[in-house]
This record gives sequence, structure tokens and C-alpha cells, in this order.
Amino acid sequence: MAYQKLQVSRAILVIPSDDTLIPFPGAIYFESTTTGNAANKLIDVLESGTNSTSGTTLTDVAKNFITAGVQVGDTVEDTTSGDLATITAVGVTTLTLAEDIFPVAARPYSLGSFIRLGVQPGDIIYNYDSSEAATVVEVDSGTQLDITLAGGITSGDDYSLYKMDKNNGCVLYVGTSAPGNLRVTTAGGDDVVFVNAVQGSYQPVNVKQVWATNTGVSNIIALW
Repeated sequence: MAYQKLQVSRAILVIPSDDTLIPFPGAIYFESTTTGNAANKLIDVLESGTNSTSGTTLTDVAKNFITAGVQVGDTVEDTTSGDLATITAVGVTTLTLAEDIFPVAARPYSLGSFIRLGVQPGDIIYNYDSSEAATVVEVDSGTQLDITLAGGITSGDDYSLYKMDKNNGCVLYVGTSAPGNLRVTTAGGDDVVFVNAVQGSYQPVNVKQVWATNTGVSNIIALW
């Protein structure tokens, strides 16, 4: 007797969300930990301190920018004015900047890598610490993203950041059910509800999103 065999090579635990698609695990930018907290924001400061020089040079003898992983293309912000500049050269305690954003010395700074990494609106954030997903609305700076999560991402939470539009459709495995409903958007754009989805079952359609609203099942695995 012929039978269908499901063969996959990638999988991810799905966080149901009303505004965020399921990310493809191979499209990950990086994993990191937040360093601040604000409404509708994800904040991840690579380094911060006080600049002891002015002009196109940032100097901080308390830092080792090389071992900290600072790279050419990272973004420095004068946190007094909000002005941004791109790093063009990295020394142990000195950074060379493409623009003059420090009119005087002794100005606080922060630096990050969101711009260099090419993060853009539509990219996807998964935070398993709080079981929350969010979509990037805007890249505010190298250290801050405007996101769809009203409370933002809590400081100290581990998160994963994925590129957008890499999930062309995945099959879902339902791990836990009471039974309960499973609301999805299919790869073809249909918004449907699987009523009383069975525990331990696969759903026979390719999907791009699992909704939090009207979804009662849990431990959902996306498979490609």
C-alpha cells in the first residue's frame, strides 16, 4: 500500500502572534540579549560610555573595542543630540567616524550593529523568554528597533532576529491540544481555523502564520 512520508530538514517552535509571521530558522541574523527596555522598542547596546575627544574620533580608554566585537560599519550615536555616525576604523580604545557628530569632548555615546547587519522593517523577532513574537516596524538606530510589541522586549531577555519573507510555507505539528482550535494563514493567503486540532497531528497545508487569536493548541512546531 502506498503511503505519504513527511521528510523535513528544518524546524522551529512557533510563537503564535496576530502580527508576526513564522520565521524560517535558516534566515536568522543573530541571537543576542537586550540591554534596555522601552515601549514598542527592542534595545541592544553593543557598547556605551563617554567620548573623551571630539570631531570624527571617539576615544574611550575604559574600553577594548576590538575584543568587544565592534566592527567597521557599526553605528555610533551621540546620545545627547541623537546624531549618528558610521565607524570607518576600529582601534583598541579609539574609533574613527565617517561624520563629525561630537562637537565637544565628554559626550555620552552608545553604539550598535543593527544598521550594519542590514536589519529592516518586516524582519521578525522571537523572544522565547516571554513567548512573544514581534515584527520590526523601523530601525531607529544601530542600538534600537521600533517593533510591534506594545511593551517592548524586557531588558535582559534573550532574543533571535530573523530576516523577513524567507518562509514560503511550512507544515505544522500540533504538540499539545485539549483539543483546541488552530488559526493559521496559509501560504496562499487564506485565513482559516482548524477546529479541534488533534494532539500529535500534522496539518495538511503550508502556512506562513499562526494567530494568537482563536488558537488554543500549544507546542506547535513548524517544519520545512
